[in-house]
Formats: sequence, structure tokens, C-alpha cells
Amino acid sequence: MLYLIGTGFDEFDISIKAIDILRNSDLIYYEAYTMHIEFNKLEKIVNKHFVKLERSDLENRLKDTIKIAKDKNVAILTPGDPLIATTHIIILEEAKKQSIETKVIHAPSIISVAIGESRLNPYRFGAISTIPKWNDTYKPRSFIEKIYKNLDMNLHSLVLLDVDNGKTIELNNAIKILKEADNRNKINKILILGDLGLDTQKIVYTSIESNLDEFKDKMCSIIVPAKLEFFEEERIKEFIK
Repeated sequence: MLYLIGTGFDEFDISIKAIDILRNSDLIYYEAYTMHIEFNKLEKIVNKHFVKLERSDLENRLKDTIKIAKDKNVAILTPGDPLIATTHIIILEEAKKQSIETKVIHAPSIISVAIGESRLNPYRFGAISTIPKWNDTYKPRSFIEKIYKNLDMNLHSLVLLDVDNGKTIELNNAIKILKEADNRNKINKILILGDLGLDTQKIVYTSIESNLDEFKDKMCSIIVPAKLEFFEEERIKEFIK
């Protein structure tokens, strides 16, 4: 059996069901590409040794990585929710090809928590986009087109930040890219969500021109709101900077 287990935002989000599975697993991998989770604490809780799974193991050696699950119970721990990342869906597809039974244990994800913590109407969110890391020769703009399309339909936009060296790109850099890409000057107010699900969580609703140095060391995401409904305006007041 192959288990895909979400750990949420830190090592304390994992479910009791997941802990029970880990204690009965023969081999436990952990994938730590996008978040800083102290997996050594989980090792102590379940009294098992974990093996770090590099990105290359998932992308280039997937068949060999999971084939042991044909005969043993293998668990793969992933930050957030396992099925939010497309790489993890590929794991399930490969397991099916190898006739390996699978089970997914879900956990909080950036998408569900960001929308919930925003206090905005969850039914008014459009397509999700990601601000990529730009350089002199690479400046993709597909994310801004998704934001524009959402705004044209009066829908909010959840905007994730690209990952660089295990952390989201710095917020000020992401804002700079967002402002440069916004050639229609449609983005004014934004909701910044930093370190969601952690004790250091901070949420601010402010102008895109504001100083946001307070988010410098936080993993962030952004919401570009459409025209706010009355109840949304009331709920979001606590975040106004």
C-alpha cells in the first residue's frame, strides 16, 4: 500500500489517522520542497526514521521510488495537502500503472486556508494563479491575465508566489513583479497573507504601494479582491493597515 499523507503547515497539523498509519508503515519518505516542517519531531512522535525524498526522486525516478509499495506499506509525507501539487497526482497515476493500492490522507492547504482566513466570500473566487520569479530574459505574464479575467467577472483572485530554495519568493519582489505586469493599472488594494497556519501568521489589507517589510521573512500569498460586498467590507476591516 502506498500512502500520500499531508502534514498541513507545520508538524502539529498532522491527523491522528496519519500518525497511526506512519506507526504501521515499513518505509516513510518526506518531501520538503516547499515548506519548513520539522520532520524530526514527527520521527519522535511515531518512533520511525524518515527518508528525505528529493525533487529528482519524484520527477526522474518515480517508478523505482514507489515500486517497493507493491510488497510493503510505504508512506510519503508532503507539506500542505498532497493533491494540491500536480507532482503528487502523478504519483497516484504511476502507482495505478504498477497496480499499487493507494490511500490519500488530506490536510490543510494554502488554498483552503487562505480563502477561509481572508474572510471573503469563498464562492466569489476565480482562477488561482502564481507569480513566477522573473529575470532579465524570463518574464511570463499568464498570471496577470488570470487576475484580469477574474476582475472582469467581479471575482477575487488568490495569487500564490513561486518557490525558490524551499521558500516563496520574497513578498516585495513579488509585488514589484505584480505592479510591472499590471499594465492596465487595475490592481490597487491587496490582501497579504503571511505564514498561514503558523503562530507567526499575519494578514494585512492595504494598498499595493504600501511598505510591506514586515512580511520580509514570511511565506506569503496574495489576494487581489474584486469589488467587495457589504459583508466582506465589514469582515475585512480587521486587516486594514
